[in-house]
Amino acid sequence: MQKTDYHLTRRHLKEKRVVLAKNSRAGLHSLVNFCSYPSYADRTEKVVIGLEAYFLALATDQPDRVLVRAPESSPQRDRQRIADIGLVLASLEAMPALNTVELVYAPAGTSNTSESSSEPLLSASEQESYFDMFCKGLVAVGKTIPHLHDLAKLFNVPFPALSALVKDRTSYHHEKRWAPRHNPCFKSLCTLKIHVDPDMLYRDWFYDFGLCDLLIKSAPALDTLDVNGSRLEYEHDDANRPLWQVSVRLDVGPYCLTSVTLRNVQIMAYHAPFGGIRTRTLRQLTLEGVMVVGGPKAAFNIIVRLKGLTRLIVRAVFDLRPIDGAFPWAFGTLTEEMELMDFFFLGARGFEEAREMWRNGEVKVSDIPGSEQNRDLIGWKFEGGDVAAGARFLAENGRVLQQ
Repeated sequence: MQKTDYHLTRRHLKEKRVVLAKNSRAGLHSLVNFCSYPSYADRTEKVVIGLEAYFLALATDQPDRVLVRAPESSPQRDRQRIADIGLVLASLEAMPALNTVELVYAPAGTSNTSESSSEPLLSASEQESYFDMFCKGLVAVGKTIPHLHDLAKLFNVPFPALSALVKDRTSYHHEKRWAPRHNPCFKSLCTLKIHVDPDMLYRDWFYDFGLCDLLIKSAPALDTLDVNGSRLEYEHDDANRPLWQVSVRLDVGPYCLTSVTLRNVQIMAYHAPFGGIRTRTLRQLTLEGVMVVGGPKAAFNIIVRLKGLTRLIVRAVFDLRPIDGAFPWAFGTLTEEMELMDFFFLGARGFEEAREMWRNGEVKVSDIPGSEQNRDLIGWKFEGGDVAAGARFLAENGRVLQQ
């Protein structure tokens, strides 16, 4: 019995995994039920949330945004997803030892359930049992006291039940979209990994409630942010350019962020993590398969000024230009650039295939004789006192790879 209890408390309860599926709420029910037992929730240090579709973590309470929402959205479904996001946040807040949260893509069928999508959020008995958790969830997604009034009406919940749960009323008044939040407050959350469908990163600008956004803004001790958008979208016009607003978020987020890893995302050059007063705590920066609007040169010129940076890793960076598309950047010698050109433009592979191999780190330098030390192919890494000089070198020598 002692051995069984040891494995239960020291191993199995330390990590909780759930899947939010399109046609089932079994995963959500499992998370809420788990967190209703403090003896379990108090021991959990890591939560992995699988998302079967990007829109499961996005919602809005503004009907006029219907034109930019996903086809799967509707006022009824958005109402449901507001409640779902709130319950997720309230559940995570019930874990005082929570250190790591991972949001990952879960292919259809991962949940292995067949419940109807029209199933109520909670049964009558669950509604009674989880009423406090449900109310905490509404407070978690609420922006201001007036907005909390609106949520109380939307979900037919007595406003005093919500108001009583507001911990810091003086802080519960931010109306700016990206302002830091205080409800909930994940005081122990240090690491956030977002490895999801890129639609979640790029579409959330049109929604009022986004799980990624709320997690970032509600974690004052957030130390490590790891984002992987899984793919890049190369062909698009200027009006519909997909961008993740990581720049704005990090610039108003935690002061203590020390490590940022960005893979397969499209970002702006002139904002955090490249600029902003709060990047003074940044120590490690990794950019792999990243498209930069405004050009990598501008980004690296800003990185040079990050005095506290002690590690910089750069591989497969693209210059994303309106309408024209994305262009690979080279930084090395003329010989290294020629080897990179050979990789892209010679051999049986096409340019698109080579681009994806480069982005995903699947380059086999053995295919190109003498290229084992070609850092344009395998990546650039600078550490310690070499970081500033390395960033300066990349800024001064970076150039678009010409065919």
